[in-house]
Amino acid sequence: SLSSDGIISGTPPIQQTITFTATVVDITGSSDDQQFTFAITEGWYCGDINASGSPDLDIADLVYLVDYMFNSGPPPPFLAAADLDGTGEIDIADLVLLVDYMFNSGPAPTCSQAVK
Repeated sequence: SLSSDGIISGTPPIQQTITFTATVVDITGSSDDQQFTFAITEGWYCGDINASGSPDLDIADLVYLVDYMFNSGPPPPFLAAADLDGTGEIDIADLVLLVDYMFNSGPAPTCSQAVK
């Protein structure tokens, strides 16, 4: 929806790309058009390695990461959610960070937005 203040809001039902043209008109009647494109993608929580939809990290996330890294298990549905140290790579440092966070009150994960 579009509010009278120009705020676009809502919950998209599916992943999609939306393109629209916005027109502004000033008090003198001059106008300008601008095309916008939004890519709507699925959201994820940093550390939700098994994509359970929960922001709380648990043993299932840890098991999923270990299985992926050491047993050729399936990749995380959102690779960036497993890049717990934000370096852009999923490696042993991510596993160490997760264990430290879960069992030793270590620093919280700080995922990157893209994984190499």
